[in-house]
Amino acid sequence: MQRPVMSVTFADEPSSQRKRAVVWPAVRWGLGWGLGFLFKDLFGRFSRHDPSNPLSSRILRACSYRLLFAPLVLVLLAATLVYRGTHGPAVAAAIDPTCQGMYYDTVNYLGDGNVRLEAWLVPALDAQRVLAERDRILGERRPGIVLVHDIGFSREQMLPLVAPLHRQAYVVMVVTLRGCEGNSLGSTFGLAEAGDVEAALAVLQKTPLVDADRLAIIGIGTGANAALIAAQHNAEVRAVIIDNPHSDFDEAFRGQLDDQQWWMRGIDPLCRWTFEVAYGVNAADLNLQHCFSALQNRADKPAILEFGDPRAVSLEPQKRTAILDFLDANLRSKLEKQ
Repeated sequence: MQRPVMSVTFADEPSSQRKRAVVWPAVRWGLGWGLGFLFKDLFGRFSRHDPSNPLSSRILRACSYRLLFAPLVLVLLAATLVYRGTHGPAVAAAIDPTCQGMYYDTVNYLGDGNVRLEAWLVPALDAQRVLAERDRILGERRPGIVLVHDIGFSREQMLPLVAPLHRQAYVVMVVTLRGCEGNSLGSTFGLAEAGDVEAALAVLQKTPLVDADRLAIIGIGTGANAALIAAQHNAEVRAVIIDNPHSDFDEAFRGQLDDQQWWMRGIDPLCRWTFEVAYGVNAADLNLQHCFSALQNRADKPAILEFGDPRAVSLEPQKRTAILDFLDANLRSKLEKQ
């Protein structure tokens, strides 16, 4: 396994943080107002009560009555946090592969749970390559690569990689994650998205002139976790390239909330349980080391290239070269390299 520490994050962060800066204070204000309304009568009783007998049965009953609402308040708080962390604003792609002079098809397919998704399919063929290679290219099957963007982004994030891969005669499929580009489903940080990636792989395998036994996945953030999980169940995936994957659920969840206050850590288990119940998943499956171990236990384990440092946003030539060299080493046949 190769793990050089470099970054292939392809696009700047979206403007969703400004929306969160408005919504999150409003949520906290609403919760604070609700708690104040619940306990205001109790505070009034303390102020009116005889100080010589502060622990009367009347006040104890009032305290006990209101404490019954504490679990409900905690569950509502956890549900609010989980909804906020898994439902970012839908980001639509402003440009497509035609902006780079490439032809593409729009592919609609059903992901995990029959979710309707859309992808760009960029074939390996173009007019220049057909003229240069003539009849030989029409009978040759090419490796296929699935590109998976991060949560809070669109397919546009992966465009800087499409042109270099297309020039190397790979068939490229750029998928849309759930919760992005118009669909209102919540993100599961790669768990349900892995099923979407598997569905995309199945579509790619049926595409004409694609070698169904030579596939690769490139993912960023949530897309990286989805790529690792999907590769566990697809022996045809020979190479996986991941950038800045989530180490576990807690890291992914706090990253989306962008709030590291101390009190949130106290309700992490409740948020994790709420997340699992709401989406029918097991948060432990998101653990990065668990994913690596599962892939290593595969008899025909894929090659893995991992990048890091999410703060960098540029795709430098040496990083693009590293990706192309890695794919060339693991997807190309000896005949194709000659």
